[in-house]
Amino acid sequence: MPKAIIPSSIPRLSLTELNERLSPIQLDRTLHLVILLRIHGYYLKAIGDSASKERGIYVGALFMDSPK
Repeated sequence: MPKAIIPSSIPRLSLTELNERLSPIQLDRTLHLVILLRIHGYYLKAIGDSASKERGIYVGALFMDSPK
């Protein structure tokens, strides 16, 4: 059974950072109200690169944005 590795914090992404990542694909936010963004390797610095190669360890993060 793989060793449990728990990050020290939850994933955080500001609205500015989210918009910077989405700008190349030019989404019309009036048509796409809910956005899901997956960032592979989000926790690589915290957990270490070797963790990304181990089975059962997910080093990515998932973010959701929607209107107020």
